[in-house]
Amino acid sequence: VEARSGLRGHSSGLELNADFFPSPHWHLRGGYSELRVNSEPQPGQLGRGVPGSIARDPNHQIQLRSTLDIVSHLECDTAIRYVAAISNQSLPSYVEGDVRLGWHPSAWLELSIAGQNLLHAHHAEFNRPGARREVPRGFFSKASWRF
Repeated sequence: VEARSGLRGHSSGLELNADFFPSPHWHLRGGYSELRVNSEPQPGQLGRGVPGSIARDPNHQIQLRSTLDIVSHLECDTAIRYVAAISNQSLPSYVEGDVRLGWHPSAWLELSIAGQNLLHAHHAEFNRPGARREVPRGFFSKASWRF
């Protein structure tokens, strides 16, 4: 990818996912991703950017998800994720977790409540200090009617 900054970038990566079923009512899914982005001045261009400056993604992320059917019509989903630091944005790594509880009183109705980013009151996901916004903890409810 060539950018207006006078830099040329290239990336490489790997993503691995695995599913495990400890029981007929419990599903675990794990995932890992690795992403490397590098940049260098384009031939014949005066580099206006700093090499490596186009990378705005973490180098690696790890996640584990669990889906559990507690009893008939009641399910609990949990997730935990690690996101590596983004050094050129002075962004620290973080770990966060989510939980969802769903109830299916009938084939056509689903009610659920969920909490996201439960391990911290807020965290940053992107942008440099001074320009970044913090992503807060959140709670949600949902009603779905299928017909």
